[in-house]
Amino acid sequence: MQGTVDTVRRWVFYVMLFGSVHFIEVIPVNELAPLLNQYLTVMTEIVLAHVGIVDKYEGDATMAEWTKQSLPELSCRIG
Repeated sequence: MQGTVDTVRRWVFYVMLFGSVHFIEVIPVNELAPLLNQYLTVMTEIVLAHVGIVDKYEGDATMAEWTKQSLPELSCRIG
């Protein structure tokens, strides 16, 4: 059985908090969890406002992506 391969160009955005390991060591979990939830909510809202797709969260990191279909004006500028 032979399949086909589609190539899709994607732009990936990966961001995490600088110094987050220090925060985890000094801030109690019951105080840290609401701060992290607020941060991830803001990051998600920014990605969605720019027609991106949140791929995953890893701890305090957010990974998002865009394709030519999701953001055609970006593909015109970047290629």
